[in-house]
Amino acid sequence: MKTSIIERALLISLILGAWPVRGEIIDRVAAVVGRLPITRSEVQKEARLEAFFSHRPAPSARLSAADADSRAVLERLIRQRLIRYEMEQTQFPSADDAQVEKWLREQGVTLAAAPDYGLTEQDLADYGRRQIDILRFVDLRFKSGVEIPAQQVDAYYEHTLLPELARRAVAERPPLDQVRGQIKQILVEEQTNELLDNWLAELRTHMLVRVMEIEQP
Repeated sequence: MKTSIIERALLISLILGAWPVRGEIIDRVAAVVGRLPITRSEVQKEARLEAFFSHRPAPSARLSAADADSRAVLERLIRQRLIRYEMEQTQFPSADDAQVEKWLREQGVTLAAAPDYGLTEQDLADYGRRQIDILRFVDLRFKSGVEIPAQQVDAYYEHTLLPELARRAVAERPPLDQVRGQIKQILVEEQTNELLDNWLAELRTHMLVRVMEIEQP
């Protein structure tokens, strides 16, 4: 695929900007979103943050182009960068410190374990603020306008929930009225995610998003 003059100039500027002085370690660019790079160290830190808040062991520092986990982390960072770009354009307000502290308490993690993941408490706070801001933006931009008709709830109950209970050999079938609220919530989340995915795909066509190789030197 041919590289445009703009893309070529941007990549050259990134290379020159990242050129190290003697003895300095290169932090390779993993992707470019708009005019902002996502570096390999950002991908590594994001992987550690996700592991920390998911109560999983810290991941290996090695990143490989063939590593599906690393690619998934990078893709999530790209999506977040696109969302944050739109938030900045609309001057969307960020969460305050009290909201971040509350979010961190709700995660059920031991903050003292952060150094075991190569993280600081500031890293955790920044991650929490990012998650709060993005969730609030998505809720306001997409979820607030989602309407689920009763027929859709009924169809999910008949064609998704009941067959799944049968597959799991669950003998007791809850009445529809008992689970209507939960089904509606599931459908709202599904439709919100679909709206978000479509919006991000459209936004991606208007912004330069270039993914480089993630590999060890």
